[in-house]
Parts: sequence; structure tokens; C-alpha cells
Amino acid sequence: MFRGFLLCSERINPAGFAFERSRAKWMLLVTDAIIVIALSLPTAPSRGACVSPLVGTLTIALAVVVAFLRLVAEPATTDAAFERAGS
Repeated sequence: MFRGFLLCSERINPAGFAFERSRAKWMLLVTDAIIVIALSLPTAPSRGACVSPLVGTLTIALAVVVAFLRLVAEPATTDAAFERAGS
């Protein structure tokens, strides 16, 4: 939802969009980190959770995908979309 707000902000206020993007960067990073941790902790083997191996593996795989998207794919696509548009 917040990323949708950024798209709306880009269209309505293009002059202030760079500021909005920089302000939102850390909020999105923290939120994505919380999601990754929340997905990883309940399925950790050391926690002794009653989770089937398949469900635990898939949940940890989802956490890895979310982390990958946040750390690699999202910055690359954001830079490609907004840096080229500004130049």
C-alpha cells in the first residue's frame, strides 16, 4: 500500500518525489526486515516449533525471496525507473 502511495506521489508532486523516496527508503527497509525476521523465526530448527519440514522449508524460502527482492531486485528496478526518468 505504501509503495502505491509513492506511485501516486510521483504523479501528483514530481518536484517533491525525490524527498518522499529518500524519506520512505528506511521505512520500507525496516518493514521488509521485520517481515523477513517474522517469516524466519517460527520455523528455525533451534526454536523447536511444531512445523512440518515442508512448511518450514517453504516459509524460510519465502523469507529468502523477500530478502533477495528487497536487497537486489528492488534497488535495481527503482534506480532504472526513476534515475533514467530524471535524466
